[in-house]
Amino acid sequence: MGASYSSQEPACSVPVEPSTSPEYGPIYINSIRIRENGSVPIATFRCSPEAQTTIDILKTVVGKWPNLDGFGERIVNPDGSFGDYQWISWKEFMDMALAFAAGLKDIGVSKGDTVGIYSYNCLHWQITQFACHFIGAILVPVYDSLGPNAASYIVHHAECKLIVTHPTKLEASLKLIGESDTPLKSVILIANEPIPDHPEVLASRMVLEKGKQIKEFVPYSPLPEDDAIIMYTSGSTGVPKGCVLTHKSIVAGATGLGAPGCSITTSDTYYSFLPLAHIYELCSQICFMNQGVRMGFFSGSTQNLVSDLAALQPTCMLGVPRVFNKLYEKMKTNIDKLPAPKRMLVRWALKSKNDALMNDKPHSLFIDMVLFKAFRQALGGRIRLIVSGGAPILPEVYEFLRAAITPNILQGYGLTEVCAAGCLQEIGSKNPSAVGCISLPNDLRLRKVEGMDYDPNGKVPAGEIMFRGPSLFKCYHKDPKLTEDSLVDGWFATGDIGMMTSDGSIQIIDRAKQLVKLSQGEYISITSLTDKYGLAKGVANIYVYADSHHNLPIAVVIPTNEQAEEWKKKGIEDYTVSPIAVEDMMTNLGEIVKQHNLRGFEKMGAVLLDSTEFSIENGLLTPSQKPQLSKLRNKYESRLIELYNKNPRLLG
Repeated sequence: MGASYSSQEPACSVPVEPSTSPEYGPIYINSIRIRENGSVPIATFRCSPEAQTTIDILKTVVGKWPNLDGFGERIVNPDGSFGDYQWISWKEFMDMALAFAAGLKDIGVSKGDTVGIYSYNCLHWQITQFACHFIGAILVPVYDSLGPNAASYIVHHAECKLIVTHPTKLEASLKLIGESDTPLKSVILIANEPIPDHPEVLASRMVLEKGKQIKEFVPYSPLPEDDAIIMYTSGSTGVPKGCVLTHKSIVAGATGLGAPGCSITTSDTYYSFLPLAHIYELCSQICFMNQGVRMGFFSGSTQNLVSDLAALQPTCMLGVPRVFNKLYEKMKTNIDKLPAPKRMLVRWALKSKNDALMNDKPHSLFIDMVLFKAFRQALGGRIRLIVSGGAPILPEVYEFLRAAITPNILQGYGLTEVCAAGCLQEIGSKNPSAVGCISLPNDLRLRKVEGMDYDPNGKVPAGEIMFRGPSLFKCYHKDPKLTEDSLVDGWFATGDIGMMTSDGSIQIIDRAKQLVKLSQGEYISITSLTDKYGLAKGVANIYVYADSHHNLPIAVVIPTNEQAEEWKKKGIEDYTVSPIAVEDMMTNLGEIVKQHNLRGFEKMGAVLLDSTEFSIENGLLTPSQKPQLSKLRNKYESRLIELYNKNPRLLG
């Protein structure tokens, strides 16, 4: 996403070391490394090659553009409504971070201490991060979407000395500090004034103002190998895992998000609404910061997204497919409501422009300026770059965004353990199913997985993706066994199955860690079936379940509102107990079997209908919008076992 290097020809993954065994494929690197860096990993930005820590990045941007807008937040009016964005310059931001660092040190935070940040994205989130790094402290994002007790677990496991909290999280923070065995000593509330009768709660403004008065404060200059953040991630199962990320790995990860053909500059504006507690957003902001892009934070709720976009008018936007899917559905509904002639014209225009883009031909300016203007206005009117990650985007959504909003759409693939820098598309990619080639900092290889037919040395190489390189995490906090299991001779095993395409890109096609052997001895991929059945008519969310005692998978399905309305017209008020609704849904799922040529044992055996949508808020989705499998299992397993028992034909 930045000018981290030049590009003379399309980048691709190229083999540089041959396979040494049938278990592993060749080692691949990005072709740009060969052309521009003698095959050595590119782990810093080309425009600031000496910047190896977050503090180096901040000092670089302040040195280049001290008075340009840095971060912005919307003004809150006296009646609680939101006004325009108010900005601070990069120099003002660094001064605030230094003052807050001095204030933190004054109240006892030292090098190596862990400091929690319990807040949605806001200016003080970033002030806290950089203040911690200015004293050598380690930032710990605290969030509760990993489960009901996740915040308590993170604070205890990371031994947070204090926690900086947003007012919306004050009550939860006070509960944490009230726990008998808590390491917390105090809470810093993001506010101008302290809370009466709560001496353990300090106001951030007071800490910052006190820091400004400490003239003898000497900021720490982090080393690339210093621990910078412990970022907790759930993956799909188990308790949260604390990934220890160094300054070197974070900067390398941010560098890896640079995309050929995509130049971001100080004239760009970025809209920040994905959680900064997620590595994808955090490393993206480091990348944007390095280029002097101003960044406006959302106003605290995605319900205000349209209002925020209108006020900010961003040029760059990151999202996950779930966000873009909802945007697509809303715009598609609006198209369907148009009079027939205009509806046909818009649909023709979408197809015409996509055909032109796919064939590198010019398209009509009339289409852009007249027919698609309303779509762009819905996102503020100036979007020129969209980046999607966290999960595969649906081809029809990708094509719609490319035609109606901007042709500059990037997809990427990464994990917290590689600081988001797994793979990244180039601008102009014509394959919405691929995630691009291996990133600049890392090497990639494919590994054979027991029980799966993928061959890392086959004509079309495929297998479990493994990474090594400067963006890799240091370890799992306090878990040497898990660290040892996850790192194989310096390679991180992702658990994701990738296929190498003919143009040197990676396509994610399966998940190694979600294989289930059915009673007849056949393996099925829960991830693959979830993706396929999730495309069925009437399916909003789906949780696919199977075990080795039965011969077919079953599922929980949350129907779409449209499907529920169809049933209501049939007189079905409560579809969760309606045999007719179940039969309709089984028919919809059966269409997927035909469309995707699923094998007999991949056919859905039975379905349970429920009305609780999967969301981050209720803990059924991870912060990266993936199914929270352990929570879904806890919620539904007993009912699914009962469903199996009611269908003896499914017993192996």
